[in-house]
Amino acid sequence: MLPTWYFDEFKMAGVDFEDIAQVEAYDRNQTVSTPEKEQALVAQLGIVSGQTVIDLGAGTGTFAIQAALAGAQVHAVDVSQAMLIYAQNKSETAGVSTLQFHRAGFLTYEHQDNLADVVISKNALHILPDFWKMTAFLRIAALLKPGGKFYLRDVIFSFPPAEYQAAIDRWIEQVAKPKGQGWRWKILRCTCERNTVLLFGLLRKC
Repeated sequence: MLPTWYFDEFKMAGVDFEDIAQVEAYDRNQTVSTPEKEQALVAQLGIVSGQTVIDLGAGTGTFAIQAALAGAQVHAVDVSQAMLIYAQNKSETAGVSTLQFHRAGFLTYEHQDNLADVVISKNALHILPDFWKMTAFLRIAALLKPGGKFYLRDVIFSFPPAEYQAAIDRWIEQVAKPKGQGWRWKILRCTCERNTVLLFGLLRKC
């Protein structure tokens, strides 16, 4: 049992990410995470049949599915049950049989398989406060076999803190897309108002 002071990462699932309609919209808007782009990343990481892969913050499962299609044993980990259900449905449609789903996060996932050849996390670690990020890194290191790979893609602030209001407005104007082509202005503005943590997580990919 975790101590009462332990960070509750399950509260960080994002804006309405326990709502299946919002999860579907999220998946449609993830133009940076298409099957083709994730397939290329699988090849870049050298993921092949027989390897063990852990995807922390797997979301709707696009990368995890491509890694499984390459023959790897994949563990898709996410704090959002709706995300996992959606990802599992996608995996069944894709005919994947080597993909397991776990409702957990960086601080709570308990690995019961071989040590990982690859651990990957994309645009998820930012939900943790800085102290708990370091805890997550320690736990990730323990998941990897000697010589294993850790791939991290996440977000950073790219403006002085005192300029946050103008910077956020500029960001919304720059990244908003027409309907059907990605995140729309209205959705981004709503995200700003309802979930500051998620907004800051989206501010800049690096």
